[in-house]
Amino acid sequence: MKNQLANENGSIMVITLLVMAILTVIGISAINQSTIDVMISGNERQYKQNFFRAEAAANEGIQRVDNADGNDLLPENLRYSWLRDDDDWPLVSGKPSIEDPSNWDLTDDPDDAYNAAFNSVKSVVDPNARFAVIMAGVAGGGSIDITAPSQLFEFEIHGQYFQQNRGRSQVAIGYRRRF
Repeated sequence: MKNQLANENGSIMVITLLVMAILTVIGISAINQSTIDVMISGNERQYKQNFFRAEAAANEGIQRVDNADGNDLLPENLRYSWLRDDDDWPLVSGKPSIEDPSNWDLTDDPDDAYNAAFNSVKSVVDPNARFAVIMAGVAGGGSIDITAPSQLFEFEIHGQYFQQNRGRSQVAIGYRRRF
């Protein structure tokens, strides 16, 4: 009886199996963590791409405001489909909000454009990016300088990027132009 209890044959096999089981669990955990990290970095990359595409659309709106003739930007002469007067674009509670993507016109149909709360134009940068411009009017304090030959106008320029299953991003940029 004593001889059988002192027999250690096969104990190394049991220890090896336990170590292998522990290493397997650690390996599976590392693979799962790596998979999650790859998914997180992919989502972050997609978010950044969406953000920069929306920003590019807003910058295109800034460029169009900058290139436009000043008289065509005045509220009484609005000649651009991408430009709305602040009175046409209410941002107060209880009225449509530009932050709500469902209020944007995404059809590019000129007859349907004014049925949407906010008209927008497809960007040349990316077909899934759009921009819209709100003319907020004369900038506060911007026309106090009586030596200035013109008035300082304020614009709110919005860029939006949306692609199915890739998310949505929206950027708002304030811009001032004297004319």
